[in-house]
Amino acid sequence: MALFEALYGRKRRAPLFWFDMKEKRNLGSDLVCEIEDTVKLICDRLKALSDRSDPSHVLPVEEIKVRSNLSYEEEPVVILEREVKVLHSKTVPLVKVLWRNHETKEATWELEDIMRR
Repeated sequence: MALFEALYGRKRRAPLFWFDMKEKRNLGSDLVCEIEDTVKLICDRLKALSDRSDPSHVLPVEEIKVRSNLSYEEEPVVILEREVKVLHSKTVPLVKVLWRNHETKEATWELEDIMRR
């Protein structure tokens, strides 16, 4: 006795046997040709997708110099914005800096004097 039959009290019916062989109909040549054309079109599209390499997903590799303690020095790439904060008795010039190996949304505000050094 098979495991399925022991558990459920009936024989297992695979999808292959769900239809009655008497119900089998004769496919016309037009339908067969239409199915073959559709399958060929799907195969061509899948091949085109697999052959295409999207350059937006390829990231440039930049070597990062890592110290023995596994730290590295951040390098500024470009200054995105300038702003002057006015406090009670003084003004503080700030710049928004984009750092190497970071995205634009990760840019930080730094003191302009420190960035000039």
